[in-house]
Amino acid sequence: MASISSSRKGRRNLERDEDVAVLESNRLRIVGDLRETIHDLAGPGVDPETFEIRVDGVASREREVSASLDETLAVEDGATVPRSAFPVYRWELLRNVDGQEVEIASRYIIADGETAVLDLVKAPIATEAEIAEAVAWQPPAPPQPAPRVYGTIPRQANDAASYLGFAIGPTHGQVRVDLPAKWTVLGFHVPSAHVIGRVKASVDFPSFCGKMRLCVFDTSGNALLDVDMNSDEEKLDQIRLAAGDYLLALRPSSGITGTGSYYYRNARTLTNLPEKPLLDEVLWPNEDHFMEGNAPRCGVPFVLFSSR
Repeated sequence: MASISSSRKGRRNLERDEDVAVLESNRLRIVGDLRETIHDLAGPGVDPETFEIRVDGVASREREVSASLDETLAVEDGATVPRSAFPVYRWELLRNVDGQEVEIASRYIIADGETAVLDLVKAPIATEAEIAEAVAWQPPAPPQPAPRVYGTIPRQANDAASYLGFAIGPTHGQVRVDLPAKWTVLGFHVPSAHVIGRVKASVDFPSFCGKMRLCVFDTSGNALLDVDMNSDEEKLDQIRLAAGDYLLALRPSSGITGTGSYYYRNARTLTNLPEKPLLDEVLWPNEDHFMEGNAPRCGVPFVLFSSR
């Protein structure tokens, strides 16, 4: 059988280990013998189950913590409160009287920043100035994210690639077009190499939601550009498009309209887009579809690519 002294020593070691764990969890362990306070206010012989203690950090944005009292009128083991950025805490002692909670005591106290224990009775009482400072405390503003740095392709003396941009669709005579909530694909030609780093689409997004996925594929079905747009303009890492044919694929959410044209020979809509869409197979699934006048009416918004 363990001696009394060794039992007490073991209990102190256990409490110390618990305090370390609580401190590492950024919480404070609540303790406090409220027997004298309760006897002074309510007299002896009271039922501990009629009492409840509530604790919260004055500058905390978290909810208050409630704890019960044990048979000795001390705070039950295991109660903790989040550590507040400002060390002023308020506790209130409530008693259930005929089904009504009645506050019989309260106090503002200062927590010791070096320990994980908040003793409600022994902690120093906060001054009015400390309480006012805690009430007025505001958390620091979150750090602003670093601005994104987009990749660029510097001009090369021996490269004739244009940085002036190009457009898909007529610049005049545009009309309102309805954009179905499925894939719209359009074949387009780049007559000479271009470097692009921004895309602008004549699309109206609802104020509350809406987005449009925009992709560019080469004739082998390789994705050169894949971006989700939730506004009519999006900046990109610069890419180089060699002269040749390309496939533009748009997939708006429902309720989106745009400004563009219905008069595109090399355009159609698809329910599903292959993972590697081949331009010839996607645009002209059969010979009849390629014939003049057989392609269905398909609205495509005006799209402008630029380098910056």
